Amino acid sequence: MSNEKVIKEPAKEIPVLEEAQVVVLGGGPGGIPAAVAAARMGLKTVLVERYGILGGLTTGGLMGPLFGYATMADGAWHTDKDHSRKGTPILGGIPMELIRRLQKIGGAPQDDDITWSSIKFDPELFKFVCDDIVLEAGVKLYLHAWATNVVMDGKKIKAAIIESKSGRQAITGDIFIDATGDGDVAMFSGCEYNKGREGDKKMLALGSRFRIGGLRSRTDKELQDCTDITRKGIAEGKCDCMSETNMIDNGSSLRETDSCPDITRSAGDGTNMLDLTRCEIEIRKQTLNIVNFMRDNVPGFENSYLLDSPFQVGVRETRQVLGTYFITNEDVMECKKHPETTVARGCWFLDEHCCM
Repeated sequence: MSNEKVIKEPAKEIPVLEEAQVVVLGGGPGGIPAAVAAARMGLKTVLVERYGILGGLTTGGLMGPLFGYATMADGAWHTDKDHSRKGTPILGGIPMELIRRLQKIGGAPQDDDITWSSIKFDPELFKFVCDDIVLEAGVKLYLHAWATNVVMDGKKIKAAIIESKSGRQAITGDIFIDATGDGDVAMFSGCEYNKGREGDKKMLALGSRFRIGGLRSRTDKELQDCTDITRKGIAEGKCDCMSETNMIDNGSSLRETDSCPDITRSAGDGTNMLDLTRCEIEIRKQTLNIVNFMRDNVPGFENSYLLDSPFQVGVRETRQVLGTYFITNEDVMECKKHPETTVARGCWFLDEHCCM
């Protein structure tokens, strides 16, 4: 018998907010194309997003750049090193439409200047583009709400239960798409899933990008000095940075004076509230430490400053839903094709980011 204290919540009737054909839970890079595609097919589609913006990690997490073209070499995908449009397109359909819409409002470089293998973009303008493409398609959008449970009819989902400032409500539907990033809806539905790697079940470390501005143009020697100084700072415990860097990373900005590095880390479970709280605080401390260290010690950062940081820590790995087929590391390395089930393509390598 558990010693945990509990409070019994009285049963109550939950009002049905919407009756739809397709219900998409999560408005990030996966949920947006799914909702838009369904609505354009003439299906009554609802999209539910927990935050006040669409775009997920691209807007709220400052994650960039986007990958448009890649080449195959040595049995693996690589982004084009000559920064050309050569190679195989991995962006198409609605994702490519998002890039074109960004270009029209100055949120991505024009074709003459764009690096197709590594597309820079403005995350602030991306928010507007996401709103437009979803609403123009006729999707019914609910922001500031998220799924907290489902109602099942046998093995089929009958309704998603959502919570918001308006209380607890239900959305019925014929098809439910889990785009939560953590497999929340699959878990509520009773689907089996794994967590972490085999053996110790540890998951990839959490981490957040941030944007630092005010950098000046640097010489090759200054870039190497930056790497050497950060390496020394890490070794001496003065720079809370997870890897040596010259800070050339502005995929989430169109300004050459910005950098958006991916150098913070914190161990935890992205589905555990206590871990998320601790990681948020730890990574914010790391961020400010790095910004101050760079300004005080590194040539080119004399007038630099923190522009912004994400409003949620970046989560790399949580639930791995056990579907009809489980993709393995070998499948990724060998670029194994599944033409009958493919819904997306990518080109990134097996990026461990350490299981802490």
